[in-house]
Amino acid sequence: MSVHAIHPVGRIAASRLRALFLPNIAHDRNAQPSVRAELFLIAHDDMTGRLLIDKKRLETGLAAAILLELWLFEYIVIGYRYDARNGPWQPEPGRITMLHDTETGDPLIDSAIRLLQSMGAPRIQDFIRAYTEGGGLYERVRGDMTATGLLQVSIKRRFFRGSREVYTSVHSEHRVRARTRVCNLITRPRQVTRYEEPGYRVPALAGLVAALGLTRHFNSFEISPADLRQRLNEFVYALPDAAIREVATAITQRRRVLAAISR
Repeated sequence: MSVHAIHPVGRIAASRLRALFLPNIAHDRNAQPSVRAELFLIAHDDMTGRLLIDKKRLETGLAAAILLELWLFEYIVIGYRYDARNGPWQPEPGRITMLHDTETGDPLIDSAIRLLQSMGAPRIQDFIRAYTEGGGLYERVRGDMTATGLLQVSIKRRFFRGSREVYTSVHSEHRVRARTRVCNLITRPRQVTRYEEPGYRVPALAGLVAALGLTRHFNSFEISPADLRQRLNEFVYALPDAAIREVATAITQRRRVLAAISR
């Protein structure tokens, strides 16, 4: 019997999954972008589009965001493995088990699905390493956001230095709202459950922001960047489902590996 038939989740119709992964966000100020898109926006300067953290670090975060999107929409289980002999489901921190393999039409999500299929049941850190291998994930996410109307590109000319492409948000509200939702988890807390507003979607983004050290670029009158990062980590580690903190831990581990390589 397949994993799909045994596990209690993972039975969302393919048409609904496509709607979830491919929202109609072009030129819509009120639509909520994907987790990876919000992370991308937060990681860039509001006015100039300048990247606020190291590109490889952000690519690690983007791969983790795509993994969490698959988890949020019940394509995968994080922290469990299927064991027909002893289980069927046994806890195993850091393990990824697939529930769905139906492609969505989202090129980034579908490439992640195919990679997971080829890897079997990989650990989180192994998936992130494989998905970011060779670089290019940053440009793929940026291109997808440009195609869906979240980013706009312009040419900036510099005296004696040629010109370069600059990518900025079409609607600054998307970035502002994403940051506000993350801050509100701490400054205006509400009960968080998997299936009720705000759900695990905002905690997923918050875990990525804290793990990547992006809170240092948050400006709030209510809490300092250092306190925000500490309290976001505490919040994520107190969640009843360990998936987000396991992904955050894998990001930290990956950052250490990249730091050692660059020395």
